[in-house]
Amino acid sequence: DEKDIVFFYINKAINIVAENGIIRGNGFSSESNVAVSSAFRITEAQNVEILNMKISNMNHDGLYIGYDYSDPNEAQMITKNISVRNCEIYGVGRNGISVVSGDNVKIHNCLIRDISTYQPKSCIDIEPESISTTKTLNINNISIKNFTNKEKRCG
Repeated sequence: DEKDIVFFYINKAINIVAENGIIRGNGFSSESNVAVSSAFRITEAQNVEILNMKISNMNHDGLYIGYDYSDPNEAQMITKNISVRNCEIYGVGRNGISVVSGDNVKIHNCLIRDISTYQPKSCIDIEPESISTTKTLNINNISIKNFTNKEKRCG
């Protein structure tokens, strides 16, 4: 089985800032059992800022914002007030950024490039899950480069 490795798992946390960093995974392969899934997984957190980060070579999503599936019967705190600004995300195996649940999520001034591996592979995937909701999503000034996808979708 593939192991689920995340560099930063921000769960049930409040007032977190991550800035000015470089996170480089170990590549992506469906054969690997040690591939890094995501740079950030943000679930049930509030007031989180991801600023000026370079994220690359993740097996799945560069950033995942939303729902925690570890216990679907547990009451979930709403993931809210999440800001991703001035980030560069490239060479990831699935989506640049996935937003599956949240309130007041902002994605601004980011470059997302070289997304071309396996499904669903979107630059920004807005996919509210049936057990959660996404409210007040603000996306602005996003640059997309070198995107290849036979379905020709980018968000």
